[in-house]
Formats: sequence, C-alpha cells, structure tokens
Amino acid sequence: MRVFYIDEEEEKSKRQYYVKIDNVNVPERLKGFKAIRAASVQELIDKIKEYYEFNKNPDVSIQLWSNSSYTGKRLDTLNGIPDENEFIWVRAILNKKE
Repeated sequence: MRVFYIDEEEEKSKRQYYVKIDNVNVPERLKGFKAIRAASVQELIDKIKEYYEFNKNPDVSIQLWSNSSYTGKRLDTLNGIPDENEFIWVRAILNKKE
C-alpha cells in the first residue's frame, strides 16, 4: 500500500482557479472550465500548458485574461492574480518563426 503525505502549508498557499481556453478549438474532453490549484502565476501557467498539452510545442505561448472578451484585464503580466479573478480565460498565441 502506498501512502502519500500532503504538505498542508504548501496546500494552504495554493489557490483554486477555473481556467478555460477561448480562442482555440480543443478536443471535447478539454472544453469547459478546468479547476487548477496553483501558488503563483508561473505555476498556474505551467499547469495550464501541461493540461492543454502546449508544453509539447515551444511555438505556443499563453496569455491569461480576466474575461472572455479583450476588454478584460491581462493577468499573466501581474506579480499575482487578484482575489476577484477566480475564473480565467486562456488565449493561445502562436509565436512567429523567424
């Protein structure tokens, strides 16, 4: 039998976010909001890239937005995500090759 221990202090420092990609067609299993726990903006970005399998393609970067329209606030450029932004829209950006 395997026993796993969770670092309670580490878990307390993580917030729950609900993320959804809104500018790329994805398989049915990846549609809708996905709950992801993260302690920092970078950890959230890394987990989102892994979930949507963007970590396999270095030509794709992502942006995090506070709502589905471009009138929202861009969140990935901030040091921390404000408490009121529990729901986050993900935009995939194809980086131009030179």
